[in-house]
Amino acid sequence: MKDSRRMQETNEEVNNLLTKIINGKVKVLKTGESHKDLLSLLLESFYQDQGKITIDDIIGHCKVFYFAGQETVAVLLTWAMVVLSLHPEWQVRAREEVCQVFGNEKPHWDGLNQLKIIPMILLEVLRLYPPAPTLLRFTNKDFKHGDTTLPAGVQIVIPTVLFHHSSEFWGKDVDEFKPERFSEGVAKATNNQFLFFPFGGGHQICIGQQFAMVETKLGLATILQCFAFEISPSYTHTPANIITLRPQQGVHLKLRRVSHQLHFDAFFGLLTKYCVSKYDSIVQSLLMQAPPNTAAIGAEAARAISKEMPVELLRASLPHTDDHQRKLLVDFAQRSMPVTGFNVHGGGSGGHINSESVPG
Repeated sequence: MKDSRRMQETNEEVNNLLTKIINGKVKVLKTGESHKDLLSLLLESFYQDQGKITIDDIIGHCKVFYFAGQETVAVLLTWAMVVLSLHPEWQVRAREEVCQVFGNEKPHWDGLNQLKIIPMILLEVLRLYPPAPTLLRFTNKDFKHGDTTLPAGVQIVIPTVLFHHSSEFWGKDVDEFKPERFSEGVAKATNNQFLFFPFGGGHQICIGQQFAMVETKLGLATILQCFAFEISPSYTHTPANIITLRPQQGVHLKLRRVSHQLHFDAFFGLLTKYCVSKYDSIVQSLLMQAPPNTAAIGAEAARAISKEMPVELLRASLPHTDDHQRKLLVDFAQRSMPVTGFNVHGGGSGGHINSESVPG
């Protein structure tokens, strides 16, 4: 009873607020002024075609646009921060893109079309965690498709999340976070099949999807510009369908400011790319000039690298690195330590890096 009463009070409060906004807009319209905002268009339709749309309908539309729009963007941003915390290499790439496009300026409309990595990330987040995990449709007349006939008045449930997680369509890595799926767009990723519909489809596709994506891109770019983030040990991964697909127990993140970090990340990317490329070229040159004698190559490489490799600069960078950057240094040290003498104390394993895999 208490919850029911609270819901009723909240509903009345929202209705009163929207009614005041609508009455204010009506006064403006009666003066002859014309506006092209959504509420003005709805009210113009109300006055031009009385009977087909009511004030209650307009209030209902306002609720949908406000709450559905806010909820969609909120859960999309939330899941984006979760997956970028779990995949820091993509967080680094996204932040570098933001730095390259916007620099120290606030993210703005003109720069959005230059973003390539962030849209890929958001599309993959929408595939893994669609805000609306199911879609509902009703047949308003008898409908036949192939051998299937549905009478009027039937409710159809479309399981969006099952289509998005089907290994038959997306492959064995369907449950993995791989934004590169969308590197050439949705049509290429889905092979021009209707397999990806986080905002619905057809004539009832979400009218606010473009605005929601713009809002989310701006929001994520702003967050990446200001903060680096990682999952807190207290986080429990519990996606739940509560109107939208949201973390049932919330998301606990650890944030740190990165205003100065942006410049270091760009510098570190260039530095490590140079070091790995230089190391590869020196070793390759020595392998071509000398017989396959590891000891001899190591001695020659040590002398060459001591002149050309900024090992001391790498050592000086170490205290300022995050976990992903430190792992790059560890992997490089394990690979080149016998010849460079560069040693990083700490964990890290799992394959070597090359000049292509180093961000920058």
